[in-house]
Amino acid sequence: MKKIAIALLSVFMISSCSQEAPKEKKTNLFTGDIKKENHIAFGEDLVLENKKVYKMSAFNELTKGKENEELILAGTIDKVCTKKGCWMSMKNPNGESVFVSYDYKFLLPINVDGRNAILKGVVSNDTTSVKDLKHYAEDAGKTEAEIAKITEPKIEKTILASTVWIKK
Repeated sequence: MKKIAIALLSVFMISSCSQEAPKEKKTNLFTGDIKKENHIAFGEDLVLENKKVYKMSAFNELTKGKENEELILAGTIDKVCTKKGCWMSMKNPNGESVFVSYDYKFLLPINVDGRNAILKGVVSNDTTSVKDLKHYAEDAGKTEAEIAKITEPKIEKTILASTVWIKK
């Protein structure tokens, strides 16, 4: 009887150690329209074959404790630089927006706020200086009083995008 109990315990321990990691949540994956012909493309070519496109609502979970990771995200454009289209922000489920730049490799139209987009980019933790925050606030059309309230640098996750597709 003792040998049977030890054998069963051994089988249980071996099987519990060899279980696969939990599957990725399907709710994090974007399954909507991702055909290039239905979008206006900016930047590098985006090859989606065998690539996962995540919903922006999964951004916080996907990037927790990570940096310099390339992701393909689908979400809604919150704001675009009103001067040149040199940056944008995407709506983030935590209430804040995620800042997206493209290092002047391309510029977006300035009237695409609220449009759906797919982007490929590298996520990093950045400190945005007070000077840059004031510049972005000016670009976004903030008032002098709102700009004057900016006195501290901001530490946040940002994205350096190599590609942006905007839904037509």
